[in-house]
Amino acid sequence: MGLVENLGRVASSYMDEKEKLQTTGESENEPD
Repeated sequence: MGLVENLGRVASSYMDEKEKLQTTGESENEPD
């Protein structure tokens, strides 16, 4: 029952990391 909550946290962390990569410009090396 905490599955949705868990997924939400993972999604938030993922988006956070993605933003960090974009900010540093390292995302250019990783095609989306």
